[in-house]
Amino acid sequence: MAEKMANLLFDTLPDEYKSISSEVEELIKLVKKTVHSKYILGKVLSKKIAFHYGNMPLMIRQEIERLFKKGDIHFIICTSTLLEGVNLPAKSIFIRKPTRGNNNPMNQTDFWNLAGRAGRWGKEFQGNVICIEPEKWTNPPSAERDKQEIKKAVNEIVNKQDELIAFIKNGSPRKEANRKQELESAFAYFYIKYLKGATQLNNQKTTALFQKLLPEFEVINAAIKVPNHIIIRNPGISPIAQQNLLEYFESHTGDDEGLVPELPESDDAVNNSYLNIIQTINRVLSGDPEELAYYQAILIVNWMKGFPLYLLIDNSFKYWQRTTTPRKLDNVIRDTMKDVEEFARFKFAKFSSCYIDILRFYLSEKGKDELIEKIPQLHIWLEFGVSQQTQISLINIGLSRNTAITLSESIANDNLNRQECLNWLTTNDITTLGLSPIMLNEIQRTIQQ
Repeated sequence: MAEKMANLLFDTLPDEYKSISSEVEELIKLVKKTVHSKYILGKVLSKKIAFHYGNMPLMIRQEIERLFKKGDIHFIICTSTLLEGVNLPAKSIFIRKPTRGNNNPMNQTDFWNLAGRAGRWGKEFQGNVICIEPEKWTNPPSAERDKQEIKKAVNEIVNKQDELIAFIKNGSPRKEANRKQELESAFAYFYIKYLKGATQLNNQKTTALFQKLLPEFEVINAAIKVPNHIIIRNPGISPIAQQNLLEYFESHTGDDEGLVPELPESDDAVNNSYLNIIQTINRVLSGDPEELAYYQAILIVNWMKGFPLYLLIDNSFKYWQRTTTPRKLDNVIRDTMKDVEEFARFKFAKFSSCYIDILRFYLSEKGKDELIEKIPQLHIWLEFGVSQQTQISLINIGLSRNTAITLSESIANDNLNRQECLNWLTTNDITTLGLSPIMLNEIQRTIQQ
């Protein structure tokens, strides 16, 4: 929707808006090079318009924010990311169909937080907040700024206690857990409290629910062999599902080495390793559809290899064009950025961490220490989106993934540590490397810091 609105605004504005600054021109070049030549952001920037949402590359979001504050970008169409700590004061804010997250209606506190961005300190005495069709809003704003009660999510589950108890008694089915994350999280939360010996919770209602769950927890605990410290290390994942994963390892008939994730650079790491791991995780832990596993495995391996975003998008587009349900390029661009942030860096990182914890325990029980030593540091590779040590070190000193990958192409040694990367940056003339001025500025700021 943000992209669509930005495109409509582009068609509305006269051509004189095309007199853009050299810095906006450089941002357009960067967008076309690092995301896609047909990414609509490159088009709308040519009339001083941008859009802004959470899954966009960090460097591009930061540059949009900087150029908007500077005045080189006049309009930003955005999602509720403005509520998430992004400090972008504006002369006028237009609010239409305000929601947060998965179409959750914006509450009064959120509204006034957003409205508070109107008016730029030192430029205007006041700002404008224009509410479009507020009579159609789920929570129309009140002129009175009342205090908003903050409620703990765990307290809200009391209203669904029958559903939660049935969920636990049924063995926490994975498909239901995938649809109803609040039940999965509540189950893990209360069970960890039980493991830690809690007797009282934060209020009388949650304590009463906890007491109802204790008989079920006694039965579950007697059947679970996964160590308590692993269950506690993986909050938000059903302890029953964790035990099921251990039983899958124990019943595995192939070579145990096949359970260990391969290096992403290994020959055919997708088919030989990550496809099976993701299928196992989807079936036993996450409840995600297994038919997505092949696409997810390709994305994960290429992400950890350090493929630039434009290559991830290009590969995704080619993948979907070969399927029976081909997708439009605009959708593939958005979905790839979303899958990187929400699947690779969050969901798979979360479940693969649990997978590795239980795999280590299983291998330890079998006395296979040599296989434990082969388990890679997936959590770092997934967080940073690279697996070469030099690239990891460049990101560690504060550079964005885009800059680190581009810069590493000019560094012969793939195994530099943090200090060695800093030494390289300070002893080489980076202005001769043909980098984007935006990347050069980022590197220079990082060296100064």
